[in-house]
Amino acid sequence: MKNYIICSIYTLIVIFYSGLMVSANDKPLITAKTDQQVDLSIPEVKEFTTTSGVTVFYLQDSLPHFSVSVSTGYGKIYENSDNAGISEMLANTLNMGGSKEYPGASLHRAVESLGGQYGVNASWENITISLRFLQRHAGQASELLKSVISGPNFESAYVDNARSVLMDSVRRREDRPEQLAFEKLRQILFDGDGYGAVMTEKTLKAIDGDDLSALWKSHAVTGNIRVGVVTSLPLAQVKKLMEDVFSSIPKGDAQYYNVDRKRVQQVLQKNADTVFLIQKGIPQSTIVFGTLAPEIQEQSTYPLSVGNYILGGGSFSSRLMREIRVKRGLAYSVSSIARFRKNTGVFLAYAQTGTDTTKKTMNLIDSILKDFSAHGPNAEEMKWAKESVLNSYIFEFDSPYSIIRKSIWLDYNQLPDDYLGKYPQKIQDVTGKEVHKEFNNLFQKGFIRVVVGNESLKNKLESTGKVKVVELE
Repeated sequence: MKNYIICSIYTLIVIFYSGLMVSANDKPLITAKTDQQVDLSIPEVKEFTTTSGVTVFYLQDSLPHFSVSVSTGYGKIYENSDNAGISEMLANTLNMGGSKEYPGASLHRAVESLGGQYGVNASWENITISLRFLQRHAGQASELLKSVISGPNFESAYVDNARSVLMDSVRRREDRPEQLAFEKLRQILFDGDGYGAVMTEKTLKAIDGDDLSALWKSHAVTGNIRVGVVTSLPLAQVKKLMEDVFSSIPKGDAQYYNVDRKRVQQVLQKNADTVFLIQKGIPQSTIVFGTLAPEIQEQSTYPLSVGNYILGGGSFSSRLMREIRVKRGLAYSVSSIARFRKNTGVFLAYAQTGTDTTKKTMNLIDSILKDFSAHGPNAEEMKWAKESVLNSYIFEFDSPYSIIRKSIWLDYNQLPDDYLGKYPQKIQDVTGKEVHKEFNNLFQKGFIRVVVGNESLKNKLESTGKVKVVELE
């Protein structure tokens, strides 16, 4: 069905040789010429479904190895204010505790004796188990994987160890103002659930082995697992191995999180005039503006991607960087981020500056965002941004592992088979009018504003809106 894959995507990647200078009015003046068009030929990824119903993506490599990624549809964005941290706790426990057949250190000894690698990671939308072995150890690797998938070990000692590691990361978060700012903004914007769920000592203490076991049983089901295999082994042999690994997996459908966009809109409207201040005795400030963005399937993501590059994603030539750091020297770090996910998205603009320049920097960010919303980009910026985005596209396919991960990503997000092949042309077709329209729509929703900095900022920032001091949990 999805022989799409990246199966000979003959995408149009344009190689640009460009020079860049800054004009007297600080707008980028781009000179570029199109030298040639290059077809990007990507190895074929084949797809099959095991008898039990698990989708497997297979990419044959020339190197003698056997590498497997098992992705389960559950991550941090599935959590809520009561169980925040459970996905990372599950991943850590699977990593430390191993399986009932190979508990704890015995699993790692078995892996190491074969010169292999084993790891578990929790991302926003998935928990991924990864194995990498030499080709000749594929049988033993599959046996170890099956033991973890079918019988994970949730003994209390390993659960406690996993919790302890995360507790330490929560405490160390106090030393990272930018992380505090981003987390608090998402927490406010999404009302503490999903994208806004923030792991705390309290939520971690409330999670036990029974919770992890129940989560695994409910989500490690056939339709909610996607597997990627990169190996030198032939397809027939991989099918046989995967049939055995997933033979006892229970039936079930793909599971996705929900986002109440109406509630998020209400939060934005309610807090449009409020500055949320996290007080810390430090001489610098972190400023973050954030708002709700569309999900990955929306066509608006193409002009928003190009516009974000112009606004703050494009290094020293972006507007935020140019106006705040290059021209005025107000911040040592400034950027914007646009993230589009399965059922939601977020736009963030941020800067780190000194306490005395916090108000000025904050007002400047607000002015730049409003100007971009009102007038959009100019022609030079559009040309530069599209060239930059297209030039970097090839690096999303720079290894067999990145290619197989793209296959899993496409399937999880339920994107069309030709999404990757059409992406470069979609970017090339974006117009300045579209960027202007989409950012005007995006910014009309309003912003949540969060500042992490010295307590003296409370009085200094009152002219920019109501200042509300928020405590860390």
